[in-house]
Amino acid sequence: MVHHNNIKKIFCFEPCYDNYRALVKNTADFPNVYCFQLAVSDTTGVMEKIMRWPEGRGTCGATGHSIDKVIKQHRTWVEGDTAAWHYCLSISLDDIYKFINEDRIDYLKSDCQGAEKLFLSKTDLSKVMQLALEVHYDPEVIEPSELKGMIDNIEKYHNISWYNREEEGVTGAAGCLFSYRK
Repeated sequence: MVHHNNIKKIFCFEPCYDNYRALVKNTADFPNVYCFQLAVSDTTGVMEKIMRWPEGRGTCGATGHSIDKVIKQHRTWVEGDTAAWHYCLSISLDDIYKFINEDRIDYLKSDCQGAEKLFLSKTDLSKVMQLALEVHYDPEVIEPSELKGMIDNIEKYHNISWYNREEEGVTGAAGCLFSYRK
């Protein structure tokens, strides 16, 4: 984590248990990084079912995680799918401020697991200085018009840059969005 010392506090939200454990382990030496196993969404207090897809059934053609209700709205559920799952509590951005007892967030890292439009479509990001997200743009998960609406909302507050692994020859429907306050 280059330049992490230049940021007062980094808040990380990861709903998938295995990824959360890796996140905590990988950031253990950074005292300004705070990790939470919570699913960012448009509501707080909902027990989200986090699916762990078997090899070859994830969003990017590999093992992946998704919030169950988002996937079932968009993806055809295949009879006999053997996805493992666990529950994770959801939290909205408004309640994140209350939860961390901060009026603004220097750096927010979140893996939305397919709930990007729920979390970001109408969210006021004026008090988030920097944002890092994995964004799923697979039309089976998020419609192009919904993705555009989400990006338009982020751009009201932030300058955006994308990192797309397809440029490295990795196929899939996810990329990383980084943004900073205008």
